[in-house]
Amino acid sequence: MAHSGRSHRRRAVVLIAASGLVLAASATQHRRAAAARTRSRAEADRATDPRRAAAIRDRLELGSQLRAAVDLGQLRVVYQPIVSLATGTMAGVEALLRWDHPDRGVVGPNDFIGIAEENGTIESIGRWVLAEACRQATAWSPDVSAEPLFLCVNVSAREMQRGDFAAAVASTLEDSRLDPERLRLEITETALLRATPQTFSTLAALRRLGVQVAIDDFGIGAFPLAELRDVPIDTLKIAPELVRGPAGATDHQTSPRAGAIVAISDRLELTTVAEGIEDADQAARMRDLGCTYGQGYYFARPMAPEAIAPAAPATVTSIRRRRRSRSGGERGGPRAREAFVA
Repeated sequence: MAHSGRSHRRRAVVLIAASGLVLAASATQHRRAAAARTRSRAEADRATDPRRAAAIRDRLELGSQLRAAVDLGQLRVVYQPIVSLATGTMAGVEALLRWDHPDRGVVGPNDFIGIAEENGTIESIGRWVLAEACRQATAWSPDVSAEPLFLCVNVSAREMQRGDFAAAVASTLEDSRLDPERLRLEITETALLRATPQTFSTLAALRRLGVQVAIDDFGIGAFPLAELRDVPIDTLKIAPELVRGPAGATDHQTSPRAGAIVAISDRLELTTVAEGIEDADQAARMRDLGCTYGQGYYFARPMAPEAIAPAAPATVTSIRRRRRSRSGGERGGPRAREAFVA
């Protein structure tokens, strides 16, 4: 009888275990079926939504045309001045890409850089932009500025992953005869957050060449300020969202994070650039925080290389005077900008 009882218990355990396996398998099948239905609905939505389908076709077409844009001479580089907030004079420029599309007109980088990163053309485009910008920097007359202008060029995360990228930059500098200390390569904070050991190796190699490294749009991501000391960089470009401050900010408000970025940059001996400055108030606030440079429409819009001309000095006193003024021409209009860039 005891043996029979143990046998019944073993059968019960086996049945329970088997039932659990059946239930688990059933649950897995249900999940797979639900996922398949979700994918099917998504595919049906893409097929039946005319606007979405048109957007996909447009993106594919643009990507195909982008592959030939360099060879067809449709890309060009414009330059936006970067101004010393202490003296009000032009200290450098940022090279910005434009695409003169034969049918769409001027296409800005926000509309095609993502596509270029997806289809791989970002590398050939990046090489062309760097070479063109370095060539132009050496072509400007020495009287464009009191000191040789530094040149900022954006590079993609994909380029930074290449083990031969620093060597390619060195070759471009040699061909253009540009002093490496005048070149500042920019990567975004997002790229820094996704950095690999190869990224940091490339950054270190660039700095050994004498090239400076800047982090663009800094402050809106999640990169810890305390870890900046471990990153081989020279400049932080503060994101426009922090320069403008929170929504509804008054003339005396700016993001506390902007002040924190400037403070830690001072401790780490990094230079700072306030991006997206739109009026004299923002310029004065960032200067009072101790920010090194300013960039934005208040000073100058991106322009053709031949439009870069010697800058008329604008003293800090004149910046503050404009800040107090409330006349239209003094609040970031053409007259205000002319005080910085002719």
